[in-house]
Amino acid sequence: MPEKKVIGAKDIQFLQDRTFYLQRFLRKCGRFEFIVESQEFQLFSRPQGLSIEKSLKNLLPLSTQAKFDRITAVAKIQIGNYDTAVISGFKTKITEFNLFFNKIMPMLANKRLMLANIMNNKQYCNKSYQMFGKFLTDYEELNLTNYLDYNTNGLIFTHADNTKQKERLEQVASSLTNPYIEMYHYAKGEVFDL
Repeated sequence: MPEKKVIGAKDIQFLQDRTFYLQRFLRKCGRFEFIVESQEFQLFSRPQGLSIEKSLKNLLPLSTQAKFDRITAVAKIQIGNYDTAVISGFKTKITEFNLFFNKIMPMLANKRLMLANIMNNKQYCNKSYQMFGKFLTDYEELNLTNYLDYNTNGLIFTHADNTKQKERLEQVASSLTNPYIEMYHYAKGEVFDL
């Protein structure tokens, strides 16, 4: 589940990110019938007036045995069918995954932080291009017109016969994209997956 926040919860970027990760969460849950059919997911996806948190708290807590029974039913595990060698193999795989997890998580956290910085810098750079293009046309209209004694023939970006320069400037500014946004979301998604 994407995290919530109290301050800045109406920020457009936050809402877009939260929507993206909520949709991602729901798609991943939708792959598993046992999740979709669970009472918890039904309360989450179709709240009946109460907040989701309150609805989930109103559920009776499952006993350890009930949790165990649910997991064994979903995973189709029959405990008596496994000998000690198979169980030992499972334990080895779990230990290997834990070692991998402990190594990779700090790397992914660092990658996510670096990408967040790069993404924000690229966003700022793109915005600067747009602002600079607007500045050039405004500057020319307000300042150079006075220097040219209102003779518009010397204007570059705002001259009526020379619209191509202004169009090119606007095209460059409007066509800028930020490829680091997707990379950031990919890194954040990897953390969620693990």
